Amino acid sequence: MSARASGRALRERSLASQAVTMAGASAVAQVVNALIFVAVARASSPADFGVVVAVLGVATAAAGAIDFGSNTLWIRELAAQRMPVEAYEKRLAAKLAAGLAAAVLVTACLLASGADRRWLMGAPVALALVFEQACLVRLAAAAQGQRVALALVVDKLVAGSVLAAVLVGGHRPADWLWLCLALGTAAGGSVALVLTRHGGTRPRLRLARVNPWRGARSYGLYGLAVSAQSLDVAVMGGIGGSSAAGLYGAVNRWTQPMGLLAASFASASIPFVARARSGQEALEAVRRAAWLPLSAVLGCIVVAAAAPGLVDVVLGDSYEGAAVVLQLLAGAALVSVLNQPLAAFLQARGQEVGVARGMVVVVAVQLGLLAVLVPRLGVVGAGVASVTAQVGLLVVLLSSFARLHREGAPVSLGADALADDAAAPAVTTSRVAR
Repeated sequence: MSARASGRALRERSLASQAVTMAGASAVAQVVNALIFVAVARASSPADFGVVVAVLGVATAAAGAIDFGSNTLWIRELAAQRMPVEAYEKRLAAKLAAGLAAAVLVTACLLASGADRRWLMGAPVALALVFEQACLVRLAAAAQGQRVALALVVDKLVAGSVLAAVLVGGHRPADWLWLCLALGTAAGGSVALVLTRHGGTRPRLRLARVNPWRGARSYGLYGLAVSAQSLDVAVMGGIGGSSAAGLYGAVNRWTQPMGLLAASFASASIPFVARARSGQEALEAVRRAAWLPLSAVLGCIVVAAAAPGLVDVVLGDSYEGAAVVLQLLAGAALVSVLNQPLAAFLQARGQEVGVARGMVVVVAVQLGLLAVLVPRLGVVGAGVASVTAQVGLLVVLLSSFARLHREGAPVSLGADALADDAAAPAVTTSRVAR
């Protein structure tokens, strides 16, 4: 084997290894997170727990809105070496400052309005999420998925440990869940900072007058469209009634493990694709690791084939109608498993505008189809809408891929934008996590 072929095989094995590690860490984190919420739910009344879940949901959405796709853009530009580390540090500081200002403003408004004090829990959780996700950027850009995975696991283990201390101390867990999650998330971000090195030094926060979201609009719109897909259950309930929503909601997460594997592969592939000098080199970087999403495709086929038996054993006779829905959703998940890596590939090669536009249109079509099909087909209409949306997105992505293949050169963030950040005067410089 030639040295070039050996190096390529090593990179591909590294991509596969990172994707598997990140998928495993995400699975562990989800299990620990589920145990945390189960423990809090069992020790709380449904009314108290409902408020806490609502607050945390709003906090998570707020963190996503503050990020607005900037982290993914930074990963791509750092991996492709188009963004100087100093520019990233200035953008990081500016985004954290904006998040802190938003948290203070929201907290002040809640206090002034006399709102339920439990809503004050959301601000620190949102701020901690913004901090952790932004601190993971350089590790992801450097294709250090194992370290990203370690930070994610530390996050949930710290949160679980704090909750255990709360329970042992005899305190009401619903009142302290926000602190558990905020401390865990902050710990994960701190670990990411400690594991990040640049020229033998820790990263610095360089507060400067820069726009942290510059160039991230398409990534932000894509993220908002993906989040809007979760409205399907609410739309189902409003149109088809609670029974239809129950049948749909009972099985619509059963293909999540396959989606987790595909998402981990897509995330791990971004730095490999972004730094490639040509489309062919980018394809070679992910080709041998493609067995990961293909194994997820096989998992979707197995779920679809076993759906009648699975629904009967797990849910019982009263959910018999959910078997067909599960089969349709497994088909939609199969196409989604292909869409996620393809969308990440296109975004990493500079085609995020077309991907975002296609995603927005497809999600709008999916929600519109729900309104049309559910009154006619019942809960099966929701499955049909999901399959149709995913197939439509695949067509859009394949069209963008064909256009990229014809045109060749990727579109970068732009030298002017990066130059502006690099030239912006730093107001203060503070070392983080020595």
